[in-house]
Amino acid sequence: MIGTLLATAGINIFKDLIMDNGEDLVKQGIEKVTGIKLDGKKALTIEEVEMINKHKADILKLDYEKLRLEQERFKTSHETYRQSHTMADSIASSVIKWNLPTIFILVLVNIYIVDVFKDNAPLMAIASNIIGIAIGKLFTERQAVINFFFGSSIGSKDKDVQIQSLRGK
Repeated sequence: MIGTLLATAGINIFKDLIMDNGEDLVKQGIEKVTGIKLDGKKALTIEEVEMINKHKADILKLDYEKLRLEQERFKTSHETYRQSHTMADSIASSVIKWNLPTIFILVLVNIYIVDVFKDNAPLMAIASNIIGIAIGKLFTERQAVINFFFGSSIGSKDKDVQIQSLRGK
């Protein structure tokens, strides 16, 4: 499907990559490099074709073994969660509950630092950068929790329901 979609768009260079690594990993690689989601697409826009062509060298350079290991680790983490989830639920709950208020407080602290240290630019820059990094990490942590619970899990559940309904017919 993905190979056909790319070939139709005149991007044949991924044929060997798909043969070696499978469509799922190549699709994941294209999404990782370009941000283009190929799931369910019947055709690519001109902009998407240009984006893929622009980044084809980066896509070809991707370490697909690393992507494969990430996929396996993701599957393993979900299986581990199914077996023992009490601590993970507690951590996830804390992240969702406290990260946004903490980010808000850090923003206020940063505003205060900018006001207090306006005459000492180097100190203000260092403090603001540290706070900015902390805020970025908190957002990333929150997004990781959301992705774990609502990312591919929902799609996987939907797929399982569809398979069960097809078996029932």
